[in-house]
Amino acid sequence: MTLMQERHGSAGSTNALLELVIRGGLVKRFHTRDVIKENTVAQHSFGVAWFCWMLMGGHPSAALLMHALAHDLPEWVVGDIPAPAKKLPGVGDRIEQLEEQVVAEAGLKLFPLTDEEQRALKIADRLEGLLYCAMEARRGNLLRTEYYTYLCTLVTTPMERRLLNDVVDIYNAAVSRDLNILGYQRISEVQDV
Repeated sequence: MTLMQERHGSAGSTNALLELVIRGGLVKRFHTRDVIKENTVAQHSFGVAWFCWMLMGGHPSAALLMHALAHDLPEWVVGDIPAPAKKLPGVGDRIEQLEEQVVAEAGLKLFPLTDEEQRALKIADRLEGLLYCAMEARRGNLLRTEYYTYLCTLVTTPMERRLLNDVVDIYNAAVSRDLNILGYQRISEVQDV
């Protein structure tokens, strides 16, 4: 029996794809952390698509936007595995295989991305996660994550630096104003990384 058959009863049907889209979008993110306002895969994917749009200068491909909208849908079947668990030997690769299997069984066919688009998707995904943490900080929750440190190693273009710094400013304004603590450091917008 396939993963989708266990969840839905039939793989590859329109119903299976709709089920994946609907239920995948309802998956709760950050479920292993205390949050003030719940965040779902649908909310996150919407933000990722917009960051992709910005990173691509307002001209993303349809393939990139579809990947942004679909990248976490398999979590309905596989679950939202916390990043530290995915870093355990063999776990991340196995989760990736299972997610690819879920997408295939649901009949979701996505066009491949260029290297530039793959990079934009990765950065957009982390930027949106950091933005969620910034919004949680505005609500009084210091949900600090590995997103910031990891993003600093990825961003290289002026647009990427600007977007990261904009998100950092939102976070820092919230924590310094409301909680009177030190936030994240802005990265240089002009220096080469």
